[in-house]
Amino acid sequence: LGPFATDSALDVTFDSSGNIYASGITYGAISSDQTYGEDADAYVTKLDSSGTLQFNRQYSAGGSEKATAVAVNSSGDIFIAGMADANGFLRKYDSSGNVTYTQSLGSVGTSGDVTGISLDSNGDAYVSGFTTDTALDSTVINAHSGDTDGFVLHVDDQGASAAINWVTYVGTTSTDKNFGVVADTSDNSFYVTGSTSGTLSGETSSASTDAFMAKFTSAGALSYTHQFGGGQNHQGFDIAFDANGSSTLSKLGLPGGPIPVENSLTVGSRTTARADQTFYVSVNGSESKVTIESDDTFGYLAFKINSILGIQGRASLEQEIDQRIFQIEALNGANIGIRKGPGNFDALPGLGLKETNLFGKFREGDELGELSADDIAFGLGFVSGLKVTTTDLATEALTIVENAMREVRKAYKFITEGPDDEDDFKPQPQISEYDASRIAAYQGALAAVSAMNIQPLTATSLKL
Repeated sequence: LGPFATDSALDVTFDSSGNIYASGITYGAISSDQTYGEDADAYVTKLDSSGTLQFNRQYSAGGSEKATAVAVNSSGDIFIAGMADANGFLRKYDSSGNVTYTQSLGSVGTSGDVTGISLDSNGDAYVSGFTTDTALDSTVINAHSGDTDGFVLHVDDQGASAAINWVTYVGTTSTDKNFGVVADTSDNSFYVTGSTSGTLSGETSSASTDAFMAKFTSAGALSYTHQFGGGQNHQGFDIAFDANGSSTLSKLGLPGGPIPVENSLTVGSRTTARADQTFYVSVNGSESKVTIESDDTFGYLAFKINSILGIQGRASLEQEIDQRIFQIEALNGANIGIRKGPGNFDALPGLGLKETNLFGKFREGDELGELSADDIAFGLGFVSGLKVTTTDLATEALTIVENAMREVRKAYKFITEGPDDEDDFKPQPQISEYDASRIAAYQGALAAVSAMNIQPLTATSLKL
């Protein structure tokens, strides 16, 4: 695209048919059928799902223009948002690239910018950015806080024209910027992300610039903010919304809660279970293998089992007056099965567990199908307050980090390479009592033969 001048694509999206739309800035004619204005021009390009160019559309208002964001509705109408000199604009094209309208968004200012766009369920646009202007529209929902604030304009698409409904701000008395915006079309609430050099209400700053995200209602009222950062500067440039509430970690099968540390309280030192012994945990008929490792504590063993159980059950270590009890329970109507491992590699006897089926009861008010694995957030389990001021504390912190890294490596290896042994993930067959007795007899005979003191033949004792 645009091979004869300096050009940049600043945003990209696609429609339900796989057509691709890119918007940006060009310093020349983006194609032979378009006309270059002066300075910088805005443009939008449509490609089909194979990458074949459908059309280019270039926009110049006589100054410097750029299209920083693009969105497309279910009818194939294209919306680009951007800046024309110091003024924001929203421009609509039909699916063939014909201009429907250009809506001014007001004077954002030379120190401001338009940064993002998202469409709600009505096809109306949420346009994000940042500005020192305290009233981009006559109707202000959440007031400007001073200096530069992030904003979101709600623009009513009326088909052949548009009108601004309201503007809402988020920020502090310092410099704050909105970059990405996304709508939840189930209720038309929306989320923004950006940066702040101040401290948002109820939050804590970490560095000179922190990232933040904020949620607003469909009417533009601020629901909450979350500011985050660290020793270095942070900024949030884009944001996405998953209606199912799942996350990257949930797709890795990692449960919530801390990864426990129990110094010198390994399973091997507290029980007769040994490394590489196994048992099986099934959830509603789907079975997974649990392997004891040499450095497993009971707390970490519970963590591994909980990775399998999800919200269908819980493994825990309960502390009583004179003992600690390891237990597994079923929840939310699930059928949890505990099955022994093969032969001498069965870990259940050493752990004090027996083969059994557990049936979970629903909590009061719960209904079948109401809960799913995506209804909860999962984490790696880093606990707060880690310190390295003493050898013991540093050892504890290192153990937590190593445990977390080990789980991530296992999850990554599984999703990229698959299981090491496919049989590990298949239900283990149950043998009959008759076959079990025969195997035991063979094992006894083998042990007896192994115990016999048989001398090797020599040349002098060999007779032909």
